Amino acid sequence: MTPSFDLPRAETQLEKLRVKGDVSSPKPGEAFLQLHPHGLAQLDCGFKMGFLFHKVYEQSCVPMGCSACFKIKAAPKTVAGLAALSGILEALPHHAKCGLDFYNPHSRDIYAGFVYLSGLEAARQAYGPLRAAIDAHPDLGPSVRLTIKRGCSEHEAHCGPSDQWSFDPAMADFEAKARQVYSPNRPDELPLRLRKAAQMVKWIAFAYQMGDDSYLSLTGGKPLFAATVSYSPDGA
Repeated sequence: MTPSFDLPRAETQLEKLRVKGDVSSPKPGEAFLQLHPHGLAQLDCGFKMGFLFHKVYEQSCVPMGCSACFKIKAAPKTVAGLAALSGILEALPHHAKCGLDFYNPHSRDIYAGFVYLSGLEAARQAYGPLRAAIDAHPDLGPSVRLTIKRGCSEHEAHCGPSDQWSFDPAMADFEAKARQVYSPNRPDELPLRLRKAAQMVKWIAFAYQMGDDSYLSLTGGKPLFAATVSYSPDGA
């Protein structure tokens, strides 16, 4: 049985946050490149995940605003594959992000990309063309795992399997009320080319540390650092 919505508890917590002035959400993590920042604003993840789920509901139930959120997740095995995936996702008409999933405690993948869709049927329709594009790319291919998931992994970790979620009709009015209290963060206004370049530097450094030599395809074959000198233990 999944956790249920407790309206009196949620109203009490919202009022506590309002009095404290704690009415914003954490800024998005820097491990991922948001390929369509305007789409991110429309998804409103800062309000739904950062404020409602974490602060107001205290991870006790999934926000109604997240009920129709479905994602297609791709998990490339190399940073070269991640760079290739970013190009594929950038060309899509949907919001997407890609980056380092290694830092997500609810994931066992190192690299990942996500495409956001509204509803399961929309995700199923987008799956086929994305699968074909990934299969055809030399740095990706059929071995790259592609899955459809609902909401965030953190939702399922705290609230159970997503196919068993239920949503109290009272949540709609409460979440509209909570939005009046919420203070959104200022969106990232840097151009995509600058954000992509900054992320690429981080991805390459991470790949080097992970022993992923595919990063060399992104540096023109130039190693990030010269190999250190090693010495024989027997004096030879």
